[in-house]
Amino acid sequence: MRPRVTLKLATSLDGRIATATGESQWITGPEARLQGHRLRATHDAILVGVETVLADDPELTVRLSPSPLGGEGVVRSMTDEGAVSASKTAEVEGASGVPLIRAASPPTFSPEGRRNPLRVVLDSRLRTPATAKVASGNTLIFTTAQPHPIGQAEIITVAADDGRPAISAVLDALSARAITSILIEGGGRVAASFIQAGAVDAIEWFRAPILLGGEGRPCIASLALAKLAHAPKFRRLGVEPVGDDLWERYARA
Repeated sequence: MRPRVTLKLATSLDGRIATATGESQWITGPEARLQGHRLRATHDAILVGVETVLADDPELTVRLSPSPLGGEGVVRSMTDEGAVSASKTAEVEGASGVPLIRAASPPTFSPEGRRNPLRVVLDSRLRTPATAKVASGNTLIFTTAQPHPIGQAEIITVAADDGRPAISAVLDALSARAITSILIEGGGRVAASFIQAGAVDAIEWFRAPILLGGEGRPCIASLALAKLAHAPKFRRLGVEPVGDDLWERYARA
């Protein structure tokens, strides 16, 4: 059984994740970002594309700690200091019958006990810098290129689909590592790839009350749809305000 996949979006009202120049921090407010960290803490893995790594150099960790006002607030970063793994390489095929890698890589925890999900990067040409925050360990990088070491990340070569890591192969490999839930955090091309593969089970959409226009970068890249009947369908589970933003929750119909 493949992992459950949730697509997390943080956009403008018109569905943009950045301006035409790539500026994106921060479209949504602190309350929405706090909910985003809580979502991270409930998933086994966080997945992004290499473009997100190159643009934002994200940590992809859970940053929660007790707030003076009660509950949990975004206060500091929970690093992966306890996660030590040498660079490794492995070849993985999709559902073709070729054995998958067998090593387990469960989510790690900070010394304070906070859950740090496994970090996953889709990087067809291995452009992730060795100095990137995600290269510090507790990270899988899926590629279609000849593998080479990138920091402490583990590099996995998978079957290609139009030159990019095949979504089915990525999900098979993560399932083999006992990953049962994945939170996708960008970018638009990665989101489109999972949607086209029919692999998105839920959407957590944080929408800010701003407009970026057609030149802004879309949260979902082209789906190459010719007919409305072919559009993926979702049902709304709920809508609630979080600070100045709206949090919309959807499940696949």
